[in-house]
Amino acid sequence: MRLEITVGLDGSAESLSAARWPAREAQLRGLPVRLVHLWLLSPVAAPHLPSGEVRTAVGQRILRGAESELRGHYPDV
Repeated sequence: MRLEITVGLDGSAESLSAARWPAREAQLRGLPVRLVHLWLLSPVAAPHLPSGEVRTAVGQRILRGAESELRGHYPDV
């Protein structure tokens, strides 16, 4: 079993800021970080949300941005 630290992001500046703490811990412990983002779809909200393709693109943009930001601070992660 390979250990890793998983970090959830919602796209907000606060979640990115909060992700720095586990990234720092990962660097200190020599562990990889897994960044995750997901959409919670309720039956009520689903009709008002962007299409699946748009949600995927937004999620990928959030993850790429977070990866770049965290690698800038913690290049060994």
